[in-house]
This record gives sequence, structure tokens and C-alpha cells, in this order.
Amino acid sequence: MNRYIAGVFFFALFSLCGLVLAGDWPTFGADNRRSCVTSEQPKLPLKESWVFKAAHPPQPAWPAPAKQDFFHRLYNLRPTVTYDKVFDVVGAGDTVYFGSSADDKIYALDSMTGRIRWTFFTEGPVRLAPTVSAGRVYVGCDDGCVYCLSGHDGSLIWKYKAAKHDRMIPGNGRMISAWPVRSGLMVDKGKVYFTAGLFPTQGAYLIALSTEDGTVQWKQKVNISPQGYMLASDEQLYVPTGRTGPVVFARVDGKLQGSFPSAGGTYTLLTEDVMVTGPGRGPEELSADDIETKDRIATFGGLRMLINGPIAYMQSEKNLSAFNRKKYLELSRRRNNLKQQHEQTKKQLGRLNKDSIEAKQLWENLRQTEAELGEISQQLKDCYLWKVECEYPYSMIMAGDVLFAGGENKVAAFNTKNGKEIWAAPVMGTAYGLSVINGGLYVSTDKGHIHCLKSNAKNKSKVIRAEMETDPYQQDEFAELYTEAAKEIV
Repeated sequence: MNRYIAGVFFFALFSLCGLVLAGDWPTFGADNRRSCVTSEQPKLPLKESWVFKAAHPPQPAWPAPAKQDFFHRLYNLRPTVTYDKVFDVVGAGDTVYFGSSADDKIYALDSMTGRIRWTFFTEGPVRLAPTVSAGRVYVGCDDGCVYCLSGHDGSLIWKYKAAKHDRMIPGNGRMISAWPVRSGLMVDKGKVYFTAGLFPTQGAYLIALSTEDGTVQWKQKVNISPQGYMLASDEQLYVPTGRTGPVVFARVDGKLQGSFPSAGGTYTLLTEDVMVTGPGRGPEELSADDIETKDRIATFGGLRMLINGPIAYMQSEKNLSAFNRKKYLELSRRRNNLKQQHEQTKKQLGRLNKDSIEAKQLWENLRQTEAELGEISQQLKDCYLWKVECEYPYSMIMAGDVLFAGGENKVAAFNTKNGKEIWAAPVMGTAYGLSVINGGLYVSTDKGHIHCLKSNAKNKSKVIRAEMETDPYQQDEFAELYTEAAKEIV
């Protein structure tokens, strides 16, 4: 059952994202704002309890980008449609779940042992993590369908086919529906929200279904290419698009309400007043944009950010830092206004005789504005509480008073007070996915491994391997005939 902390105090600018009560991590990022923050803090040190090794590693939808874009003078390009590098884990109670882009299945594992409780086959890659709600598991797939399964045994409760017909197309090395579901599923207040389709000219849709039986509540055609995990506030839905900024729709009917001026990327974080997106195609950059006006407030040289009360924690390629976000954004708004005044004053000066009294006054105003901008620049630097070098740039979550970050073949914990590393452990592969469920830290890597680390792990770590079905076909009177026919074709 989904459980959330109520009555959290929201600050004026960045708000505290919805914390998840101890135990559950029911959706990607822990909640509908993708905060990656939970109140549950595993007791350190952690030791590997088990590791699940999939038969095949994840098969991401899109290849890595070109190294550079000469036309736009961009170098060391970043991927902007990356959201499926690992099998991201969600969970509730004593079961954890993930979908596979390699073998087109949804898995349920026992959180204590890592053993497979059940699996469910879809008809295409499952690229984004399921969402767990009220004992049910909801998941979207590249086959153009949304599935609602029993969390207990994986039995199908209902299935909704978003595609108008069964047309399949070559997509990312696989045969997929012309209307794949690649925005994840947003489950809230009796509805399932999702998108279907990648190409607006062929039809892309934003859809709301009933959680009870999958009946359509509303369906809107959208002129975007939705890719990456959808977010939600009480009244809006926010849909990432990868190469461009997130787009906003009304929850009540799916009507368009605007978009953000982001440089792209599928990383998104929603607070009460600000949308954080990035990191774009070029140098690492996170944008903080006003929810109401859609105006840019500030930019940061980072890859992802976590919010806890007045403090923001930012992860970059080489550093981990903490700063007073409330004060930083207040100063950024002042700086933006002063920069506008500065530009307007310069334009006015260009139209005046430089020796006129009015021009001299404007020159004085210009110098005062520049001095104030210099003071604000220093005050912005003073907002930082600490900054440390960090070799864990691939993922970050917050559990209680601890930051967990993923690196290359390793994962670590950091003290939120000073940024000091307080624990580390090896894993196999790059740790792109992290979650905390029932006292366990789950680390998903690009090797297709899921490591479960716990404080009470006593015995040697167990290795669970996904078994491959070498002969899945029924051996009946036609089996030999089919075998001979296949040999002839090959």
C-alpha cells in the first residue's frame, strides 16, 4: 500500500518533495515528484545480502550520441533520451519489482532472499519501472499496452491497448508498437496517467485510465515525443521529451498548459514552485524554472539534485555539494531582475548624447547595478554549505540523513552535514539505479545485476540467476514437424 508523509511544510521557493514513509519505494524516484527521497534510513554499515543476475543485460532504447555537434559547436555530447540503462527497482511490503528491456518480462522478487516469486511476459521491452499501488502492479511497455497485475501472484487484472491497431515497426533494434509507452505510469487518486507514441505526426497521446478496470477517463492527442518518467502535482502533469523541455498538461482533462525552456534531458525533479531539468546536450547543466511563469530562475553545473527542507544536494561529474536553496533562488531572482535593468539601461544610453545630464545619470545607475550584481555573485557562492570531490556521479538518493550515490563498480554513503564518505561497497557494473525498500539498499547496474545490501545480512551473499528456458515450446505431435520446417527455413 502506498504511504506518504502528510503535512510536510513547503518553503517559499523550492518545496520539500513528498517523502515516502519507511518501507515503500512504490514508483521510480519514490514518489510522483521523482524526489528520490525517503524517510527510511538503513543502518550502516550495509552488507550484500543477495544479488540477482539477469540472463541478459538491459537493452537501452537509444545508442550513445555522437561525440560532438560541429554545427552548434557542442562537444562531448550527453545523451538526452536516457532512462533505461538499468532495471530500476520499486517495491512495497516484502516484494520488489522491475521490468526487463532484455527479455520482455516483469519480475517480482522476494526482498529477503532475492528469489523469483513470479514473472509476467509482455510482448515487447519494458523500459521503465513499474508503479505499485494498493496491492497492484502497473506497467507500460513498448508493445503499446498498459498492464495491471496482482502484486501477489502476477495474474493479469486488466490490460489496456493504447495502439489503434496492431501495426509494429522496427524500433531500437526490436519490433515495437508504433505507440510505445515510454513515459512510465503515474498512478494517483484512482487514475493511471501515461503517454503512448513517439511520433506526433503518426499520433502521440496522453491518456488517463481508471485504476479499477482500465476504462478510459480521457484521451488527448499531443504534439510531443514523450520520453522519460512523467511527474505530477495536484493539478498538472509534467511530461519529459528528452531533446526539448518538459511539457505541462492539466490532470483533469489532459489539455496543454505550457512548456519549459530546458536544454533537454530526461532528468526531472518537481517541487512546489520549481521544475529542475537537465542536463542537456552540452556541458552539465541543471535548469531551475518557475512552475507558474515557466521563466528560468537559475542554472547549476550539475547532473541531478535532491531537496530536503531548505537544503539542496547536487551531484556533478566530480563533486557533491550542498547549498541553501531558498536563499540561492531568492538571490537568483534578484540577479535576473538586475540583469534586465542593466540591459535596458545600456539600450537607453545608446540613444542618448553621452554628455547629456540624463546619460550621466544612467551611467551612474549602470555602475550601481554592476556593483550590486558583483555583491550578489559573492552571496551566491556563500550559499554553499559544503562541496567535496566525489567519484560517484551516476545516481543519487537520500534516505533519512544519508546520501547514497552510485559509481563505477561501487556505491557509497555520504554524511549530509559535511559530505564525508561514511561507507562504501563494491558492485558489478555502473550503478545507475538506487532505491531503499524495507531497510535494504537496492543497486541496479548496467550489467543486469540487482544488489541488495542490508545491515542484518549475516551469511555469505546469495547469487540468484534468472533461468533461461532453452526449450519453451510444447512437445506434442507437431513438434518434430515444426523443427524440420525451421531447419528448412534457416
